[in-house]
Amino acid sequence: VDSIVRLSAQIPKFDNDVLNDSIWTYMEKNFSNLEEAYAKSHDVKAAFEEAGKQYWEGMSAEIEGMKEEVRSNMEEGDEFPDYMFNWEYSNDIILEDVTDTYVTFVEDGYQYQGGAHGIGWVVGATFDKQTGKQLTPQSILKNPDGARFQQLLKDGLTEYFSETCDEDGCELKDCLFDDPDEVTIPVGNMRIYKGTFIIQYQSYEIAAYVYGKPVVIL
Repeated sequence: VDSIVRLSAQIPKFDNDVLNDSIWTYMEKNFSNLEEAYAKSHDVKAAFEEAGKQYWEGMSAEIEGMKEEVRSNMEEGDEFPDYMFNWEYSNDIILEDVTDTYVTFVEDGYQYQGGAHGIGWVVGATFDKQTGKQLTPQSILKNPDGARFQQLLKDGLTEYFSETCDEDGCELKDCLFDDPDEVTIPVGNMRIYKGTFIIQYQSYEIAAYVYGKPVVIL
């Protein structure tokens, strides 16, 4: 069985200790067991290796448990479905953009545990280089819940779905789970990249899997 676990991150160092601490806290939140692993070794590479090992051990144990469950329900002559157990977990945090005023990361992850398809995620994070704090829509936008920004969101999503919807005359209301007038910013998933403001939704967050991960670029 070819199961895979991969964890990686690009972690820069800056003169601002508050910024460095914020970035490390961000890393710990996005990698299970990293905080505990780092406390043991105080070595970044060793901590990632240990966190990956722990995740692998946990996933392997879960696979073996499911195999036993499948075997217990098999009848004589049934072929064991090995294809169900080619599991995968990867999570990479990429340093996407650095300027004099901000630092931006993108978390690019994927998980497959059998079934028709896996699930991926793309999560952005931008940090203010002066304060060291992670930026939020509320700290950047004057009124993220206002009508003007709602219209910008709808316009951006309309453009996105016009490229991903295969049906003629496809409208925004045909693609979204909810009323287009109630679209909101995904919690904690925005970033600044080369002067643009990127709002990233995940699969199934506002639309069906077939539409991918909707993104609005302002």
